[in-house]
Amino acid sequence: MALAKCPFCDGEVSTYAESCPHCGKLVKRPLTACPECGGAIPSRAATCGHCGYPVEANRLKLDKEIAGEVEVLVRMAAGKVERLEKQQALWEQDAKAVKGDGLGEGAAASIADIYSDQLESLSFELAEARRNLELVRALNGVE
Repeated sequence: MALAKCPFCDGEVSTYAESCPHCGKLVKRPLTACPECGGAIPSRAATCGHCGYPVEANRLKLDKEIAGEVEVLVRMAAGKVERLEKQQALWEQDAKAVKGDGLGEGAAASIADIYSDQLESLSFELAEARRNLELVRALNGVE
């Protein structure tokens, strides 16, 4: 819960409160605290009515910073998917090679079982990485 100054009495009031607990006057919702003076201002205010702080300009700067962070998250998730896909292809190739190595049938079967278990585990991890990538893209409007 964030606190802001009441626009009427300067008492501290929750940004979710409908009225000030000190003076009882109704405060408009939703409010947020000015990052400069702490005064209660409407959430989408361009400037603070108490100190004149340019809230909107700083909000746009923050939006750009967040967009940069989202881009990093998308790249990281896509990179994980790519790494897991490469690992999956290598393990599948290794599993096929083991079968043709001329090992005893029991040894080849044991090694093939190990690769099979690893591939199954990897496929779950890969599916989760793909879901996470799509979720990050969808939540942030990134293609």
